[in-house]
Amino acid sequence: MKLPFNKKLYFKLVLLITGSFLILDLAFIMAFNMFMESRAADDSSGVILTDVQQDEDTRKEDTEETGVDRTGEQKEEPDKVPEGQSEGNRKIRIELINYTGVEDIGRQVRATLEANNYQVVLSNGKSNQPVKTSVIERRDIGAGLDIQQLLGMGEIIKAFDEGSEFDVRVEIGHDYLP
Repeated sequence: MKLPFNKKLYFKLVLLITGSFLILDLAFIMAFNMFMESRAADDSSGVILTDVQQDEDTRKEDTEETGVDRTGEQKEEPDKVPEGQSEGNRKIRIELINYTGVEDIGRQVRATLEANNYQVVLSNGKSNQPVKTSVIERRDIGAGLDIQQLLGMGEIIKAFDEGSEFDVRVEIGHDYLP
């Protein structure tokens, strides 16, 4: 006995199978993208910028954990307050992070700051997204405006952290390139 060929049933079956494969493909692509994003966030060679404070904490942790900045250079330690000198009259300590990819710019900015009696620790940073030049005040000592004027640019961000070993964090971004 031969069964009649039902075109409607055949068409519905083909659509059901094709739709199921499409849904599975989309689910796989979404899962793969989520996996890759989580891997990129954990990658120590770069930082995904999502929130200023989260990004600062991530970069600070990377350097603190190893004592080596992202370029593989040994992180310089700021000098402690010399004996006989109080915290009130010590040099302002600056953490300088160069995100331009041009080492000479970091050195030039460091020399400028040191010539103006700032104590500077320089390291090179990497980011997956462009970074704007910014002056982040870690202590409420009013140094951000002076540093911004000295550099001629940079947004001042007040993110006080009394536990920080630095008074100010300066991030030299891609907008600093000539």
